[in-house]
Amino acid sequence: MSCTQLTKMFEEEAQKFVTIQYCKPHEIAAERSTCLLDKMYPSATHKGGTLELELQRCFSEPPEPKDTDILVFWRSQGNLFPILAVMAQNYLAIPANSAPSERVFSGGRRILLYQRASLMPSHVEQLACVNEWARTFGFLFGSTKSMTNHLNALCNPCNPKKQCVSSGTLDKFVQSRHPKKPLSVESLKTALLYFISKCDLPLFLVESPALHTLLELCSSSILSILVHQAALTSHLSKMYFFHQEHLCNILSKNNTFVSCTTDTWISPNVRAFMAVTAHCLNQDFNLPSVILSLIELNGDHSGASLAQHFMGILRQYNLEDQIISITSDNASVNTQMANIIQTMTPAFSADTQTIGCMAHTLHLAAQDGLNTLAQPLPSSGFHQNDKLDLPGPMSIASIVDQPDGTDLNYGLIISQIAQLDSYLSQSPQPREQFVTTMKYFHNYIKSNMLLTNVCTQWNSTYIMLERAVLLKEAYNQFCARANMEQYCLTLLEWDKVRFMINFLQPLDEATGIICGLKYPTINYALPVYISLIRGIH
Repeated sequence: MSCTQLTKMFEEEAQKFVTIQYCKPHEIAAERSTCLLDKMYPSATHKGGTLELELQRCFSEPPEPKDTDILVFWRSQGNLFPILAVMAQNYLAIPANSAPSERVFSGGRRILLYQRASLMPSHVEQLACVNEWARTFGFLFGSTKSMTNHLNALCNPCNPKKQCVSSGTLDKFVQSRHPKKPLSVESLKTALLYFISKCDLPLFLVESPALHTLLELCSSSILSILVHQAALTSHLSKMYFFHQEHLCNILSKNNTFVSCTTDTWISPNVRAFMAVTAHCLNQDFNLPSVILSLIELNGDHSGASLAQHFMGILRQYNLEDQIISITSDNASVNTQMANIIQTMTPAFSADTQTIGCMAHTLHLAAQDGLNTLAQPLPSSGFHQNDKLDLPGPMSIASIVDQPDGTDLNYGLIISQIAQLDSYLSQSPQPREQFVTTMKYFHNYIKSNMLLTNVCTQWNSTYIMLERAVLLKEAYNQFCARANMEQYCLTLLEWDKVRFMINFLQPLDEATGIICGLKYPTINYALPVYISLIRGIH
């Protein structure tokens, strides 16, 4: 393929992608019909020349080593390939999976423990966001110095740099190196909020006599400035909006495209939430991921409703015209949502900027494969002397290669292992007996117990089967006891477990690659798909 063809491909395939590198957001809609390269790179002749010339120079360079960090590479090539570097900055931030939104829900589950089941949805969002933002802001775009200054301005009107601490003793020297902020109502409320949100504790803890006793040991005057739960809740909202404004300023200063992930979740107290995360590459090619919102979904969960909530979140951060992609699972309602968002903002195209979560796709493929295996093949179709071609470990033929396995129920095999794990997790005495058996047959490690198959968790079936094979001797010995026959597996069934592991192993490896957080994943999507297809054939 020539450089001219590549340039034409960029124009045709990315027709509706725009950048705010060289144009203001409100100018995007007006320039929608012009050539993509004119919109993205109006000064394309500066420094590196045109995109075609940059492609020619790039292809003339020797290939980079296999272990090259792609972000480090493009950070160092900005002067040599300025146009391609901008494209890399925009597109490499696109997540190939919706795992960031799933991780938001993990934090939500910790927040909505039984002690806090009555929390208002807005407070759930504020606790989740404040905890995440406090941890993330320092990494977003530089050091934590600016964030610390903001916190000091909010919680401590005094300038810490003007606090003079005399030296002389070791204690005073330590204090001079790490100035202690004065104790005040504001600083105490802020510290308590960070402590409560970080440790997933209930807000009413602030009124606990036990906490008062502990704090009084630190300072006898602290009881006079302790606040009630209502005041702490009010301060939570104040901190939330403060952090949100700071995040909005950061994203606007970054002046680049933002990729989003989104997903929905039903909480333990049966409330529906929608999580939205943002991803972008800053000027130093760092790859931050930040939560934008964990908002309650009111009304029906249709595509129109999800689109309204999603666009409302983007408007809070002035990102309507800066969104380059939306990554979500493959539910039809998300497709409907994307189509409606397309009508609400001219900067988004549902056809080219909607990314289906690749990890979710792999999970569905694994489940479909296992469901196919769970259906016994007609024995009349096989003969004792027939041999099936075994092209690779992912081939279904490698799992049903012998006629004596056609009557096995693969779903039942998986169910037996999962049921034994469930039984051991709920019965302390049998669990201790299983641990004793493990110590006899294996180098016992506490974490090396059987693992549960979670239908909504990617890779869990593979991990459960792999652990069961690792503990095969202990499994068989334990199940040989009376009243455990229902969990026993025959030698042929163990062989089929290994075959299922061979089938799932490439999918597990692919999922691990695609679900990375500290490196770009969109560039792995096509190579992973190609590798899996080659494995099948």
